[in-house]
Amino acid sequence: MNMRKNVCLAFAVTLSAIPLLAIEVLVPTPEQEAFLKMTPAQRRDVFTNESYRAKLAQHDWEKMTWREAGEKGAFRWCRLPGVPNMRDLGGLKGLGGRTILTGRIYRSGGFNNNACRLYSEEDVMKMYREGTLLEKVPTASRPAAKQIKDDLDAGKKTDTRHLVKEWVPGKERLDAAGLAYQRNTYDIRTDLDLRTDRECFGMKGSPLGPQTKWVHSVSSAYEGFHSESGRAATKRNFALFLDRANYPIAFHCIAGADRTGSLAYLLEALLGVSEADLVLDWELTAFHNPNHKFAHAARYDKLVEGFAKYPGTTARERAEGYVKSLGFTDDDIAKFRAIMLTPAVPVSRTVAMRPGELWWGAMNYYGTDMPFTDKTDLKMDVRRSNMSNQAASFLVSDQGRSIWCDDQALIVVKDGKITFTSNGAPIEVDESGKTLKDAFLAAAHRHFPSDGRTPDLLFFSAPQYNTWIELTYHQNEKDILNYAQSMLDNGLPPGVFMIDDTWQAGYGDWRFEPTRFADPKGMMDKLNAMGFKTILWVCPYVSMDSPAYRRIAWGANPDDVKGYPTRGGFLGVKDGKVHHHYKTVEPAAISWWNGKSAFLDLTHPNANAWFREQLDRRVRDYGAYGFKLDGGHFEKYADGYQTWLKGATCGEQVMAYAKYALEYPVTEYRNAWRFQGKPVVERLHDKAHTWEALRKLVPDMIAGGLLGHPFMCPDMIGGGSHTAFLPGAPFDPDLFVRSAQVHALCGMMQFSASPWRYLDKPRQQIIRDLVKMRQAKFANFFVELAKESGRTGEPMIRNLEYNYPKQGYAKIQDEFMMGTTLLVAPVVVKDAKTRTVVIPEGVWCADDGTEVTGPTEITVETPLARLPYFVKKAGK
Repeated sequence: MNMRKNVCLAFAVTLSAIPLLAIEVLVPTPEQEAFLKMTPAQRRDVFTNESYRAKLAQHDWEKMTWREAGEKGAFRWCRLPGVPNMRDLGGLKGLGGRTILTGRIYRSGGFNNNACRLYSEEDVMKMYREGTLLEKVPTASRPAAKQIKDDLDAGKKTDTRHLVKEWVPGKERLDAAGLAYQRNTYDIRTDLDLRTDRECFGMKGSPLGPQTKWVHSVSSAYEGFHSESGRAATKRNFALFLDRANYPIAFHCIAGADRTGSLAYLLEALLGVSEADLVLDWELTAFHNPNHKFAHAARYDKLVEGFAKYPGTTARERAEGYVKSLGFTDDDIAKFRAIMLTPAVPVSRTVAMRPGELWWGAMNYYGTDMPFTDKTDLKMDVRRSNMSNQAASFLVSDQGRSIWCDDQALIVVKDGKITFTSNGAPIEVDESGKTLKDAFLAAAHRHFPSDGRTPDLLFFSAPQYNTWIELTYHQNEKDILNYAQSMLDNGLPPGVFMIDDTWQAGYGDWRFEPTRFADPKGMMDKLNAMGFKTILWVCPYVSMDSPAYRRIAWGANPDDVKGYPTRGGFLGVKDGKVHHHYKTVEPAAISWWNGKSAFLDLTHPNANAWFREQLDRRVRDYGAYGFKLDGGHFEKYADGYQTWLKGATCGEQVMAYAKYALEYPVTEYRNAWRFQGKPVVERLHDKAHTWEALRKLVPDMIAGGLLGHPFMCPDMIGGGSHTAFLPGAPFDPDLFVRSAQVHALCGMMQFSASPWRYLDKPRQQIIRDLVKMRQAKFANFFVELAKESGRTGEPMIRNLEYNYPKQGYAKIQDEFMMGTTLLVAPVVVKDAKTRTVVIPEGVWCADDGTEVTGPTEITVETPLARLPYFVKKAGK
């Protein structure tokens, strides 16, 4: 390869031209600076220059100085104490001059040591000469030892370097500080381990901790990359990089050189990195390990030559041919590029509706407009808004079709056509089966498979209790305990208990406000002792006159001698104005429903470290089980503010906030993007206290389920607008009761306004009887249904079309099914004394004890105390 010979000589020149990264990187050592100043003649054979390598070997790499990127010549290593050779793939120029985004893919040495100990070559040869080779090695190593002996007996060359002496679990390379650093700085979600079974002996998960998915994929390097087993491994590995939910991803072998370097070559080639930079990135390992032997002919050249049989003249074209030969498509390659490269030219795709075809998806805020038909005229810009609920660039139809885009897209439904427009990501159209269920399951399997987990089952086995409507901006210890006790005194069981906004000392000051909470730990202990699991309201806003603001924005706080080692962590002003003293971009003052505040930029490691510290302290100091994660709106992130992670979309910002919902066992979340298939309770946005808003509950929850969120909560009984419950407001007690009935059998039931304060005694008794019925007949059913949804990814709440396709049920919005056996027909019309219920096929036992055989339509009496429901008889 002439290319690698030339680029080796030009290493220093090209290295200084590598685009700068938004990550912490190493300052070049004096030896490296000297290398950058060498003449071409002096650079020749630099990687075999023993005196230069000796100087590098003397340097203590773990104590090197770290700084923010931005200076010319910055190297691309990342700091993860204890882990060698860690680098961000981002920063290089790729296809069409687009830059590879940082903070998405890392390569490194192993996060723990190899599991087995090997014999040295000298030991093997000594045993061979003594004739004891087959006797002294462990039984599991004897087949390999016999092959070595046979080769040596025959005078053949043989490999003695991999004979196992002892099998032991590998010691972790990260101590507690290193693990905390990874969690707060990189927050790697997928650990792709390329090592062999013996190197991973005894491993059951990632050394990075349970929040990181460990994927063990035995892989090959160089010419082995093109073998049958090497191709199979690459096929497994590349599939991981096609799902945004896996990011950030770190892949490694043990040293981060050979197997890691081979996979990095493929990924970078697919992204359009120049051949000069490809070889430089391979050789960059020498700056970490000066003893690494870069034998091009035996290593790098073998890797590159293996791609030569594929069509094309560039590394990118041949890499494309290679992955296509593994069964991937142009759309798959485009998807990977959309994830990893700065935005390209927008991509549009239009799908014509078939005659009679019906569609659901995009934003569940528009649940009452679904299904979309050829008469629908609607524009949904998922690039900038999720309408404060759940959203995805995803639609499914009752004829087995789906439309999907990994990226946020503009979706227009008009004149019988659906048009998706993305910022460069491919738009996929799939047809799998003939029904709505067929289309959903196929899309879920491909794009958001469930991991088998569920939220805490107390969400489903008992009602939830939220203090917002009851106490609004006056949260205090005495009234919170009284509110909890009133629920128990009225016969309701303990459940998840949510202490809402203003429990805290301030936005960003996540301590209980001391004048209203004399003994917060004691209060939390009492609540938990009653049987509640108590969670706390939090948001990503920080008041700009607070110690927390100074600590994050400035890296110091007069009241905190610890301070923080880095600065920044808020969305920055749009004009790029830099603070005159602290030399960081000025945080933007952003309007939200409680005023103006700084907004956490959770792509920034400093913001992550601070926010996670606050949450962990609330768990440790107060005994909180989790959090109600509020705020985090698309619209704020999409409004042009500067972010630390260059090129971060508002969706990626939302995902950075949402990840905390996975880290605490009892947590509720709302503003979701690409969070499908996760074991998290997703609630609807606060609804008004109106009959119109009540009618939105069922279709909005159904639409949320069809977007891929199995565990939908309708938010607060009676609505979440506190002004409707103020003295003199037009409160409707019948609306409250009917709202409670929808909640009772939709899987999750959340009280906020106290029935014992707002209702008369007859209506209070309706509420008691309703909860008693729920607990006695359906609480265990909801728990089992949640477990099933965790396994399958199917929504708990479904429309009739999902379970009974092609029978004319698609447009029914005032009935729903829980799983396949419970049909619920709540009353959502004011003063309705009767209602019509559509009954599907089968024999159904009604709430009043009667049996109904479907398919049929019936009219039922609906006095205020009645919630019509029907349970399908087994085998019927």
